[in-house]
Amino acid sequence: MEGSTPIWARSESNRTLRSGAGFSREIGDRRGEEKRLGNLGNAYSDLGDVRKAIEYHDQALAISRETGNRKDEGADLCNLGNSYADLGETREAIEYYEQALAINQEIGSRQGEGANLVDLGSAHSDLGEVHKAIEYYNQALKVAREIGDLRIEGENLVNFGKSLCCPGGDQQGNWIL
Repeated sequence: MEGSTPIWARSESNRTLRSGAGFSREIGDRRGEEKRLGNLGNAYSDLGDVRKAIEYHDQALAISRETGNRKDEGADLCNLGNSYADLGETREAIEYYEQALAINQEIGSRQGEGANLVDLGSAHSDLGEVHKAIEYYNQALKVAREIGDLRIEGENLVNFGKSLCCPGGDQQGNWIL
């Protein structure tokens, strides 16, 4: 997507988002400000400026915690995990994913829980911890099937396949059963 959008258009989008965050701040719309800061973080991540993305995600997280919005707090933590994963700081990413998972389980967001389990599986796979990755993928697959989320289910089946091809993976595929 990034390659198809000219850099000037992406820069203009970021300026618009920054203006929107400022406007939300001016009128006291903390939730709107949090959303726009999170969107800015995602935009900077798409542009490859992950450190800048982390700055915006941190600001969004602070607001979601201040306002007590647990759902957004979980999303902000996940975004921070994704940013740290993009930097190759996988252990840091795992810490954020675990916090997001705990929140999604607490608030009963099964879809969020499934997504966090996939993220944790991927992070452990990146660390070469294949058996631990497969454990998370199994949990995510169970959640996906329980809620009928075909996207998470499909993503997990692909991840299983990749993990089983890795050294230390169960070559017989017994983990999936």
